[in-house]
Amino acid sequence: MPILSSLLALPISISGFGVREGGYVSLFGQAGVEPNRAIAMSLLFYALGFATGIVGGLLYLVQSARATAAPP
Repeated sequence: MPILSSLLALPISISGFGVREGGYVSLFGQAGVEPNRAIAMSLLFYALGFATGIVGGLLYLVQSARATAAPP
């Protein structure tokens, strides 16, 4: 995972798409994982991070809306 994280830091693609999948296929392929499963793991890991980011963003918006609506 640290190798994959460092690959995503390279400014090669938008949000690491393609680089991440290639890294998963390459590195997990050495452990015997099929390419389609490695790509699925990659996309699910991205979706999990995206979903938690959306929830955090919504909580931030609600909190900031409450702060601006409350009298000082």
